[in-house]
Amino acid sequence: QPMGYRVTPGKKPALFRAAGFQAGDVIVEINGLDLTDPQQSMEAMNALRQAQSLQLSINRGEESVTLYLDIPSAGLNI
Repeated sequence: QPMGYRVTPGKKPALFRAAGFQAGDVIVEINGLDLTDPQQSMEAMNALRQAQSLQLSINRGEESVTLYLDIPSAGLNI
């Protein structure tokens, strides 16, 4: 069963840090959809295409963190 999605800085580490992420963060929920559930995970990926803002629940080591992000009008290119 999935544990969420681990994120890494990739090619734009400044943007990664500006969004509030840290290397090794695991996103477990997007806009209330549980990424550890395969069905809800698919729903979340589809919802990202039209999202204007995101609420992300993250596991950061032993800590739980919530990030709030606004998507630029150009959209999220995933």
